[in-house]
Amino acid sequence: MSNLTVSFTESDLLASAQLSADWYKLLIKDITSKPGKSDPSATTFTVVCEVAEGPSRGVPITTYISTNRAGAVAEFVKALAGSAVVGKEYDLADAIGKHILGWAQWTEDGAFKSNKVDAWKKA
Repeated sequence: MSNLTVSFTESDLLASAQLSADWYKLLIKDITSKPGKSDPSATTFTVVCEVAEGPSRGVPITTYISTNRAGAVAEFVKALAGSAVVGKEYDLADAIGKHILGWAQWTEDGAFKSNKVDAWKKA
């Protein structure tokens, strides 16, 4: 066998499905964090989710929220916890395995083309 073989998972094949702009029920599969690329003092959270129901079920979405846009992070927390309180710390890892509604759509940012989530609300 050569080194030119390739195989795909179902998620791999669904990754190029272009979502129309709409609210989707999403299952949060994973959340990781790292220092921001352009501002290392900020934290960028990578949210990996997939469409949980409907004809687009299974379409994976990897999207990003950053402490540089604290309002977006607060919107995410409110959608999961019901509220965001000044001074309270929230462990975003608690969101893994939960459902949330996300306003998602296909975007083309230069050569980078993918589905992304622009807003969150309680499922």
